[in-house]
Amino acid sequence: MSTRTITPKQLAFILAPLAALTPFAIDTYLPALPVMATHFNTDLASMGITISVFLIGFALGQLVGGPLSDLWGRRLIALPGIALFIISALGITQTDQFSTLIALRFMQALGGGFASVIVAATVRDYFQGKDSARAFSMIAMIMMTAPMIAPAVGSIMLAYFPWQSIFILLTGYALVIGVLVYRVIPEKLTSEKISSPEKINIFIHFKNSYGVVFSQRASFRNLFAQSSVSAILFTFVTNASFIFMGYYGITKEWFPAYFAGMVGTSILVNRFNLKLLQRFSRLTILKSGVKIQTGCTFAFLLLSALSMDMIWLIFPLMMMVIGSNGLIFSNNMSMYLDQHGKNSGSANAIFSCATFTAGALLGSITSYFHDGTLMPIAIAIFLCNCVTCFLLLPVKNEPEHY
Repeated sequence: MSTRTITPKQLAFILAPLAALTPFAIDTYLPALPVMATHFNTDLASMGITISVFLIGFALGQLVGGPLSDLWGRRLIALPGIALFIISALGITQTDQFSTLIALRFMQALGGGFASVIVAATVRDYFQGKDSARAFSMIAMIMMTAPMIAPAVGSIMLAYFPWQSIFILLTGYALVIGVLVYRVIPEKLTSEKISSPEKINIFIHFKNSYGVVFSQRASFRNLFAQSSVSAILFTFVTNASFIFMGYYGITKEWFPAYFAGMVGTSILVNRFNLKLLQRFSRLTILKSGVKIQTGCTFAFLLLSALSMDMIWLIFPLMMMVIGSNGLIFSNNMSMYLDQHGKNSGSANAIFSCATFTAGALLGSITSYFHDGTLMPIAIAIFLCNCVTCFLLLPVKNEPEHY
């Protein structure tokens, strides 16, 4: 497929399955944790370590893979990452040692990070401005189906096959993605020459790549703002079980429906964002999303403080808070990457790592201050939105392309 004729929609359908690889690898095996705990002769709390280790490995894979993809090309980094993901997944099916499971999950996540980090960078290779925002929005729409269907897929696999079948399924999924990446993603799209010292010394390349990214201080607004927005998302995800089943008494059978309702709203808003981009600038849409989210988080805080947090009031607000990410994420990321040119792989690695770290941190903080009410959650998400407003609402113009 020619780099000149590909459309944002076509690129989204190519890259979205790759972007969904990691969330699919996490959410699909969640229903199997109790069975796996028995197999590995450990408890369910210890099995939670495999999730934390996976997330650490994923972040590290992105930090390492991002600059290397700028140096050697997107495909040359993604394919070894996918191979490592596959080998690790198959290894998990053959072990009964818990320590080995942890090591293999880390390696699997490392490979997933190598592969996933090229997604946003590849979009930036092809498109800038509104076109990149359209591509990111469509990728988000497709990718968000993973957390909606992955737990159900895992449950179906467990109903008919042993838990190892889930990792065999992940192997097959990664193989298909590997073929897609090999056939479609070019070895190196850009034509810029890398200086010979950087080719010889990888450490110099890492230093220079990240140095250039951090020198673009104007992009810090987008970076830190997205960290705040992601923190809100992670706070809801981390506390979803408590909110719905613990606080409101929703049964475990209905919990997936409520969770899917939040995710589904984000998909619909991303679709709406594509329409808005035909008439409005990215910055206008981005600011509107921030204002909507801030209003909803303030209402969430007010209702919680007044003990008026009935589910028929709170759940629509949660849907709108999560859904407004569809107006924020793609436009904000597009504007961020516009400022980083050929270093988009390194820039995306920092973007992903920072936003995930902030999200995981705030989710942990709200869990620590848990008092049996919604107030810690309400305070945290509102404060995050205040930070987002402070960073983005004063912006007057969209960034130039580099």
